[in-house]
Amino acid sequence: MAINQTVDEDPFDSLLCLEDQFYKAGYELGVGDGEHAGRVEGRSVGLKAGFEKYVAMGRLHGRATMWGRRLPTHVDNVKREEQAETTLVVDSAQNSTTTCRPPSLVCALPANPRLDLHVKTLYALAEPRSLSTDNNEDAVTDFADRLKRAEGKAKVIEKITGEVIFNSKIASKNESEWEKKPKGDGGIEDISFVHALH
Repeated sequence: MAINQTVDEDPFDSLLCLEDQFYKAGYELGVGDGEHAGRVEGRSVGLKAGFEKYVAMGRLHGRATMWGRRLPTHVDNVKREEQAETTLVVDSAQNSTTTCRPPSLVCALPANPRLDLHVKTLYALAEPRSLSTDNNEDAVTDFADRLKRAEGKAKVIEKITGEVIFNSKIASKNESEWEKKPKGDGGIEDISFVHALH
């Protein structure tokens, strides 16, 4: 019986399984480190992407505000207020009075009911107080949908007003291309980014 016990308890079994033990320990350490690194990187990428989306929505809100102030109904109200705010300045040295009016820096948009509706819709879509900052699937999907709809409304408003505002992503990528001065005789090759090979 003593011979059977020595055969069952071979001292080299633990040495033969040593490689498997190291693989298993290395795998467990790698999974733990990967989880931690993935969470850290995911958080930083998520914050960056979220920030960029909110910056885009903020720009759209600013544009909607400016377009809203340039609508004919708003400009008429501002002109009435400016007339009411007309002040008299008394020059004591010359004993004279002058009428001063604050300058109007905003040019009005054309009267168009569709434009009015589009501007109001864009303003409602980009309103910061109504945007959710929750980090759940429904809130993220709603925000992405609102951003896409707001970008579409901004494009429609640009077409109606004839104003073209370049996309910031395109302008930043091709900034040096925009700054190049056209060369040549004014042909189509001179105004595009693609230069003809001669």
